[in-house]
Amino acid sequence: MRLRTSDERNPTVTKHQAEIAVTRHGIADSASWLFVPGHRPEQFAKGIAAAPQMLVLDLEDGVPVSEKAQARQAITEWLTHGGVGCVRVNAASSPEFSRDLEVLRRLSGLRCVILSKSEDVAAIDEAAEEIDRPVIPLIETALGVANVRSLAAAAGAARLALGAVDLTLDLGIANDDENLAHARYELVLASRVAGLAAPLDSVPMNFGDPDAIYTMSHLSRQRGFGGRMCIHPSQVSPINRAYLPDEAELKWARGVIENASEDGPSQMEGSMIDLPVFERARRILAARGV
Repeated sequence: MRLRTSDERNPTVTKHQAEIAVTRHGIADSASWLFVPGHRPEQFAKGIAAAPQMLVLDLEDGVPVSEKAQARQAITEWLTHGGVGCVRVNAASSPEFSRDLEVLRRLSGLRCVILSKSEDVAAIDEAAEEIDRPVIPLIETALGVANVRSLAAAAGAARLALGAVDLTLDLGIANDDENLAHARYELVLASRVAGLAAPLDSVPMNFGDPDAIYTMSHLSRQRGFGGRMCIHPSQVSPINRAYLPDEAELKWARGVIENASEDGPSQMEGSMIDLPVFERARRILAARGV
C-alpha cells in the first residue's frame, strides 16, 4: 500500500509537513517495534542485537517518575552519538509531555515519536511541530478509539498503534481478542481511509512461547495489521516472521504475476486472477522487496 504524504492529503502543505513525509518510509515498513526503558541505557545496544526493525526508547510507563530526567539524558546521548530509534513520550495530559518534547528537538538519530494515550489532533500536531518528526498516535483509551479517524488524518500522523492493556482497563473489560475486535477494526479502517500504513498491534503479554507469539501475530496480520510492538528480545523473531510473507505466499504471488493478462481476468490452477488478486500479489512481493 502506497502511503499518502501530507501534501497529498492537504494541498496547502507546509515545509514542516513535507519533511515529515520524507522520513515515513522506514516507519511504514517496520514490523517489530521493541521497547526499551529509557533509564536503562545499557539495554539499548542489547535491544539492537535482537534485530527489531525499530527500536523504541521509552519515556512513559517503562520509566519511574523519579527517573524520567535520567531517561531523557540517556536517550539524548544515544540519539546524538550514532544511535537510531523512536521514542515513546508521555501523554499530552501529563506534565512530562512538554519536557519530553523539549529534549527531543532535532536529535539526529530520532526517527519518530509514539504519543501515549492519543485522543486529539492538537496534541499530535504539537508533537510533530516541536520535534520535526512523524508521530505515531498510540490508541489506548475509549476516547482515542472514538476519535481514531481524526487522529489518523492528522498531518503529522505516520501510523497508528493499539495499546490493548490500557484500553481494556479504560473500558473495564477483559483483555481478549473478542473484546478488542471492534477497536482493531477501527484502527485498520482509519489507517486505510487516511492513507497510512497498516497499524501496529499491541504488545504480546507472553515471553516464553515464540510459537504462540507467531500464531497470534500471523492472525493479527490477517486482520489488517502490519506489525506489532514488543517488550522482550525473544518476541522479535516470531513477530518478524509473522508479518512478512512466507515462501508459500511468495510462490503464489509470483504465479499470479506470471499468469496475469492485460486483456482481462485470467486463471491459475482453476482460480480467477482479476485486478484485486493481482494487486494482492503485487503487495506480497513488495513486502519482501521482490
